[in-house]
Amino acid sequence: MSRQITIIGLVLLLIAVLIVVVLLITQDVLTFNRADNESDDPIVSTVPLERKDLRTFKEIDGILEYGNAVHILPSNNGVLTSIVSEGEDITRGSVLFKYYRSVGDTEMLTAEAQIASADSAVAQAEAALELLTSDPTEAQIASADSAVAQAEAVLELLTLDPTEAQIASADSAAAQAEAALVNAQALSDTQWVAFRIARRAYCDLSDKGGSSVWTSEVYKEICPDSSNQMSETAATLLLKVIFDNDLLVTSGNDLLIAYENHRKAVESEVSATKALESAKEQRSALDEPPTEAELNKTTKALESAKEQRSALDEPPTEAELNKAIKALESAKEQRSALDEPPTEAELNKAAKALESAKISLKVAESSKEDLLEGIAASISMYGGQPAWRSFQIGMSPGSDIFQLEQNLVILGYDADNLIQIDQQFDEHTERAVKNMQSALDITVTGNLFLGDIYFIPGPSVVQYSESYPDLGSRILSTKLVLALIPIEKVITEIDESGGSKEIRESLQKVNTSIEVTNKDLVDLGLEVSIELPDENIIYGKITEIGDIAVIPQANQGDPYIEIAVSLEGNTNLPEWTGAAVTVSVTKKIANNVLTTPVTSLLALLGGGYAIEIIENGVTNVVPVSVGLYADGWVEIAGEGLKPGLEVVVPE
Repeated sequence: MSRQITIIGLVLLLIAVLIVVVLLITQDVLTFNRADNESDDPIVSTVPLERKDLRTFKEIDGILEYGNAVHILPSNNGVLTSIVSEGEDITRGSVLFKYYRSVGDTEMLTAEAQIASADSAVAQAEAALELLTSDPTEAQIASADSAVAQAEAVLELLTLDPTEAQIASADSAAAQAEAALVNAQALSDTQWVAFRIARRAYCDLSDKGGSSVWTSEVYKEICPDSSNQMSETAATLLLKVIFDNDLLVTSGNDLLIAYENHRKAVESEVSATKALESAKEQRSALDEPPTEAELNKTTKALESAKEQRSALDEPPTEAELNKAIKALESAKEQRSALDEPPTEAELNKAAKALESAKISLKVAESSKEDLLEGIAASISMYGGQPAWRSFQIGMSPGSDIFQLEQNLVILGYDADNLIQIDQQFDEHTERAVKNMQSALDITVTGNLFLGDIYFIPGPSVVQYSESYPDLGSRILSTKLVLALIPIEKVITEIDESGGSKEIRESLQKVNTSIEVTNKDLVDLGLEVSIELPDENIIYGKITEIGDIAVIPQANQGDPYIEIAVSLEGNTNLPEWTGAAVTVSVTKKIANNVLTTPVTSLLALLGGGYAIEIIENGVTNVVPVSVGLYADGWVEIAGEGLKPGLEVVVPE
């Protein structure tokens, strides 16, 4: 029994010893050496303090895409014979489509009417020139006699009572003038209504186009529709930007026509009003005796005649002789002028007028010749200004001619190197156009209708469309055939030797927006970074900022401003067209500040931060104040801190 107790006591003692050992180990009182000499001390490293710029960014979402499409319409009606494929790359000189052009009766009649009008102008110019180079005709003499008789009749009207025929004639003239005024007022009212309808249609269509349309100066001058007339300034602005928005071309043209019709109707009404007033004054004058001034004038004329008659019985005074001599000299000079040839200036003026009329006739005849049926085409050329008229001999100078000639030279159609790239469409330009037409197997005329040439910014892509036309289909000059999406803008320079240099800019851009509250973060020309879907970073500049804030429907969100960012240089990423990207705009910036890694900061028990500095092998803890955080670094300030000091950064 006692032996069992002893064994139990030993077991209990052993257990107690084990418990004490475990406790000592867990409290780090008792340790054992490890074979691998591992240490529990934390691993630290140091980095030098340095000065740098810190920035924080606001990230906004955007879409990478290209600008507005260029809509291509034919110059005339016809049947489609060839067309480029959807998605095809278009460059300078590409034939977009060809068609067989047909001519209608209306077009032919219009051309013949223009020729007849030009013929009449030539005849008038020839008659004017002939008058300067020939003797006075009997008709001219008779006309002068008639003028004298009319003057005598006017004098007689002042001294005699009006006849019944005169009164009836004056009454009839007043009635006709009054009727003309009524018609003019009715026409003015009708044209005003037509103008209001055209303006309302333009404004409604502009509203559908969104802020890119109704924030423009043109919209502010014209819309909304009101009872006020559109100013001449607004009409000039509209004409200047009429091709900037394809959606508004037709509506804008209708508005300009309605504006001009109403303006002419108002002028006619004013003219009719003045004519009526004049007719009434003339009629009223028949019932009133001549005024004192008129009688005095007539009396003086009579006294003068009597004096002249009396002078026949008396010798003339010296003053009278001098006056008569001067009058005779003046009369002789006037008579002598009839026998003298016209001056060189007068002949030059008449000759130029005749030359101008003949050119107009040639243009009208050429236009009729161009109506001949044949193969026509629409061709792409590079240029910043869209084509807005036809090209032909006799047209007025313009920068569109400069663009055409530049393209003809670069494409090699100026075979004789005779084109002077200027703003004149001359015979050398016409010959180059014929060379191009011949090379492309289209009807050779030397002229280009509006729609035969399309100036585009640079290389473009044919847009995909559900309504893409089939070969053999009927196309109309008023209906879209295809659309191009410009990819790049090309600026062409030609040196004196005929060599050309091209500067290319990408037309790809990011369309995005920013809240109105953050508007101060953006400005035109501001550089931003753009993160692509594959996390690559490219750069661009803000080129467009909306003028008016957009308020989301039903106030679902904060008001925002639309922004466009153009890509830097010639960066072109067609594969990311339509992709969502992230634009980073600088939010805060601290320039040339002392910085340390954020991981080097030590939190103090009493609040605030410190860093651990190692200098000359001595470690010091220095309290710091912190500023801007960016990219894992933080702006700091503290006593004795300077660039180059080593700061402890735990790993």
